[in-house]
This record gives sequence, structure tokens and C-alpha cells, in this order.
Amino acid sequence: MQRQKMLKPLLKASWVFGALFLVGCGGSQESETQEETYSIFDGDEIVSLSSKIVPCSYVGFNQQVIVKGCYAAQDSETRYQTYSDIDGLDLSWGTQYLVHLEYWKSADEIADGPQRITKVKEILNQQEDPAGTQYEYLAVNTAFVFGGDQRFLNQTWQCGLSEGCDWIINSGSFLIDLMFEKQTDGSMLLIEAESVSSER
Repeated sequence: MQRQKMLKPLLKASWVFGALFLVGCGGSQESETQEETYSIFDGDEIVSLSSKIVPCSYVGFNQQVIVKGCYAAQDSETRYQTYSDIDGLDLSWGTQYLVHLEYWKSADEIADGPQRITKVKEILNQQEDPAGTQYEYLAVNTAFVFGGDQRFLNQTWQCGLSEGCDWIINSGSFLIDLMFEKQTDGSMLLIEAESVSSER
């Protein structure tokens, strides 16, 4: 059985450091406007993206901290980097990607917008994790990662706990360790959950 693990420092750091804040594709007029706005090439690189979606945060409107799911570079043990809303790549839990990314920036300051966006130049390889792959999350805050519904970092999942999962998603804010496992049909099953704070 394969197990995907991320180091504690990486997971905790993801609450503090923002990801690259990027805008997604809209209609043709919006895309043309985006291309015109972000017209300065700012480099490119080939990146291996982990199949594990990780929490990342940024400050949104009214200075509120927003937590969402992001890709993490496969070599995150040595180089901390997360990617959110990559133009040309849908966030998919359980899929590893090798991609050629391009970075574009704006010549002007954009109100309420990112100063740089990331686009896929080419998907060089993608591979689905096999059934039985496990994804561990340490000391995550239930209020942020669940948001009161049965989605984890905006990804769907199923409850595999004998005591049910209502105590996780409907009990306010507390820290919890979680373990999900990929099933044969591609779905994610929560198989372990343990509170690590006294707030519950």
C-alpha cells in the first residue's frame, strides 16, 4: 500500500505563506483581456506536481484569510512551492503531473488581482495514483478545510469512519489529523481521523 506523506513543516507553512494567486479562464473576451493584461513573459520551468492536494492560504477581500486546495511541487521537502489555479490544468486529487509552466506578469498594478499568473505550456506526463494510495494531513483546522460541508479543500470525499463524520464537519473549529485512501472507483475515503486539540 502506497502512502503519500507531506512533512509537518510544509503543512503548517501552507497556512502562513500564500500560493501564487492566479486567475482562471473565463469567456473569450475575458481571456483576451487577461492575455493583454499579463503580457510580460516572466520565465518558465518544468515542474513535477504531487498528487496530494495541500492547504494553502491567502488574504482576500476585507483582509480575510481564505484557505483552498493547491498543488505542491513533488520536491517540496527541499523547495517549498504551491500552485493554485494553473491556467490550463484542473485541480485533480490523486493525479501526478509533469508540466512545463510559463509565468506571465503585468506591466501595471492591478487592483484586487494577482501580479503574476501561471499557464501550462505543455503537460508532459500525467499519472493516476493506484487504488489504496493514502494521503495524510496533520493538524489541519476543520473550520478552514471543510467549510461546513462534505468537501475537503473543495474536493469530494466519502466517510469511512464507524462513528460517522458529522463530528468533524459540524463541530466548529479544532485541529485534526486525517487519513484519506483512494478507492478502486477513484473516490476518496476518509479512513482515519483524530483530534489533536482540546477545542473539540
